[in-house]
Amino acid sequence: SSKGVNDMAIKGDTLFIASMNNSTFGVEAYKNTVLSTTMDLPQTDFPFMFDQVNGVCPDGNGGWYVASVFSSLGGVQTKHIARFNADLTINQNFIQSNTLQGAYSLHVVDKYVYVATNSNANIQGVQINNLIRIDTATGAIDTSFHPNPNGKINIIYANDTAIFIGGLFTEVDGQPRNRIAAFNRISGELLNWNPNIVDTYNKGVSKILEH
Repeated sequence: SSKGVNDMAIKGDTLFIASMNNSTFGVEAYKNTVLSTTMDLPQTDFPFMFDQVNGVCPDGNGGWYVASVFSSLGGVQTKHIARFNADLTINQNFIQSNTLQGAYSLHVVDKYVYVATNSNANIQGVQINNLIRIDTATGAIDTSFHPNPNGKINIIYANDTAIFIGGLFTEVDGQPRNRIAAFNRISGELLNWNPNIVDTYNKGVSKILEH
């Protein structure tokens, strides 16, 4: 794999790999590859349809959400985010139709998918920048959530009480938040928690782990 792996997610006995290139796992594998955790060969009947896969996460029902760069998928007019059913067919009810410029890290929290984008978009009269949350069933953007980080988001993480984002931003919801911020899991409100990370080398936060 000359360009590396962008993301991986595991559900049951299936490992989903997101990458930027075609690779070889004993047989030819593509930029979107499904591996069984009990075998070392990819599932060859999964459709090759992405230019680049940026992120994947389980949907909680045996299926997957996929972040990539596309304007339609298998006849479904969904932009940059798609939902696959457990049998890896495309979910026809999940449609993201807004003018996003791309989707990257994503994380399912309760009834929403939180998605890092590089978009600055006016959606239904609401300005939404760099972070959106969308309905897990329909793909509709929740315009009540618009904290608008002023820089790129690299990672989204959640625990039982909070949702965390890390990246290259310095402000969230009009408040100083250097590289990392947290929201209340239920209300979506920005929390007072503020480690104020000193990022000497301007690399940002790319991983969040809880100890």
